[in-house]
Amino acid sequence: MTVRAVRRTALGSGLVALASVAGLVLLAMADPLAAARGWLAGWVFALSVATGSAVVIHIHTLTGGRWRLAGDPWLGIAAAATPALALGGAVVFAARDLLYPWINGAGPWGEVGALWLNMPFWTLRLVLILAVWAGIALVAMRRAGPVVAAVALVLYGVTISVAGVDWLLSLAPGFTSTDFAAMLAITQIACAFALPAVLGLSGADGQARSDWGALLLTGLLGVVYLAGMQFLVSWSGDLPGKAAWYLARNRGPGLPFIWAMVLLGAVAPLAILVRSAWRGSVPALRVAGALVLAGAAAHTVWIVAPLSDPAAFGAIPAALLAAALLASLGRLAVGPRWAS
Repeated sequence: MTVRAVRRTALGSGLVALASVAGLVLLAMADPLAAARGWLAGWVFALSVATGSAVVIHIHTLTGGRWRLAGDPWLGIAAAATPALALGGAVVFAARDLLYPWINGAGPWGEVGALWLNMPFWTLRLVLILAVWAGIALVAMRRAGPVVAAVALVLYGVTISVAGVDWLLSLAPGFTSTDFAAMLAITQIACAFALPAVLGLSGADGQARSDWGALLLTGLLGVVYLAGMQFLVSWSGDLPGKAAWYLARNRGPGLPFIWAMVLLGAVAPLAILVRSAWRGSVPALRVAGALVLAGAAAHTVWIVAPLSDPAAFGAIPAALLAAALLASLGRLAVGPRWAS
């Protein structure tokens, strides 16, 4: 990439960032809760793509395989954005009173739950998780050995479990899910495979592209299975707290949203990726990757904002603006690596 192209890319990213900031500020003035929810959803999604890329690099360090050739250089570029994107947690911290009802004593957690969900401990965990994820990304970029990669993956497994509860599940009183952390982790990994598919795998041979498509299919199947099992277990248990969580997201305007999310974000890419001939096709992988990313982003918004309330739909443009801002800042942060 030439110096002029680098400057043009930086200018474009800067303009997108400024426009996104302006849009978020205007939305925050009109509807602070929608803006806060949108930021949380957009931040979790953007951070998922970056952190998931670092995790995939560490997985390859342990497993090997030609499939990594298909993901270069995009995996490294996305992973390099993790430390910059982690700083977005400061906005979540600033909006904590709007987002989390337990801060004001609402919810059925009681005294035992308060031992975990209290402001000082939550803040400490937020900082530690983001520091660990930034560290995981930094060592991934330096092509660490298998021992370091194994330690990084263990730390990731622990921290993703905490992040799922602290950032997302604690948004709603009374809802718990034992497979939520696994679903969040597989979503991040699926997003890491989807991004290079969108940006282009044309530099890899056909077998490497086919392997990449198979791994994207595996990640997508994992997300669909875990999300489906979470719903099935909640439905069969018929517990009021879990039923209320789903009803708040599936009634009214939320119902067509979830159908669009399932059809476009799961069924359509599955229909593409199950065909072995298409798994090695660059255009087919671009479409499938874009659908997976769109589905993951929509799923994150669906978790964060109960869309049975039409007013909650303000979180959707806020999430898009937040994701655009964070993507632009991430691209600026990895400018030298992008250029190389």
